[in-house]
Amino acid sequence: MAGPLERMLEEKVWAVVGASENRKKFGYKVLMFLHKRGYMVYGVNPKVNNINGIPCYPDLQSLPEEPGVVSFLVPPEVTFRVVEDGLRRGIKNFWVQPGAGDDAVLEKLMSSGAQMVFNHCVMAELKKRRIEGVKKTLRQISPLGGKDNG
Repeated sequence: MAGPLERMLEEKVWAVVGASENRKKFGYKVLMFLHKRGYMVYGVNPKVNNINGIPCYPDLQSLPEEPGVVSFLVPPEVTFRVVEDGLRRGIKNFWVQPGAGDDAVLEKLMSSGAQMVFNHCVMAELKKRRIEGVKKTLRQISPLGGKDNG
C-alpha cells in the first residue's frame, strides 16, 4: 500500500504556493520541475500573473480547479494561513517543502486529518524515483540479471 508521499506524486494537478519569477528561487525551480515532468501546475503568488506561460493566481480560492496537491515554498506563517484556506476549500493533500513549515503548521495539518508530506523536497523525491526506475530497468536488461560481478 502506497503512503502519502507516493500517492501525492501520482496526483497530476499541483498548486505551488510561493511560485516565483526569480530563477534562483525554489518557487521557480519547483514550479518548472513539475511542469517539465508533465504535471499541470498553477502558481500561487498574489504579485505574479504567469511564469513562463504557467498561470499564477493570488490565492487557492482563485484557482480554476482543485489541485490534487498544494506544495509550499513560503515562510511557515504564510504556509499556516494558506493551509487554513486550503482546508476550507476541501483540499486534502499538502506538501510542505523544507523550511516552509514549523510546529504550528505540523499541528494544524495533523489535527485536520489531511494528508501531508512534511520537510521533503518534491524535486529530490521525483529524482530519486527516476533513478530507482532506471536501476530497475537496467537490472531487467542486464545480462548478469542485476547481480554484481565483483
